[in-house]
Amino acid sequence: MKPDVIEIMARAMDAVRGPTFSWPGFAEAALDALHAAGLRIVPEEPTESMIAHGGAAVDHPSVFMGGPSRSGKVTAERTYRAMIAAAGGRDE
Repeated sequence: MKPDVIEIMARAMDAVRGPTFSWPGFAEAALDALHAAGLRIVPEEPTESMIAHGGAAVDHPSVFMGGPSRSGKVTAERTYRAMIAAAGGRDE
């Protein structure tokens, strides 16, 4: 089931609407609402830390030998990009 992000944002806006409205307050409410719906905001391109952690996950023994191999990092980076592309409705 695909979450309705527009509806989530509208509920967040309703939660902070009123005389004390602030954009930072809305941003916090929006992030909290997305988090409660099981969603996260992530960068389109993976960070070095994400690549390293993903590489360690796919190249498990490397965790005990000083970190993921280059091939583990490449696999993790490609996997991340494929997931982001699929989430955005793009085929890459």
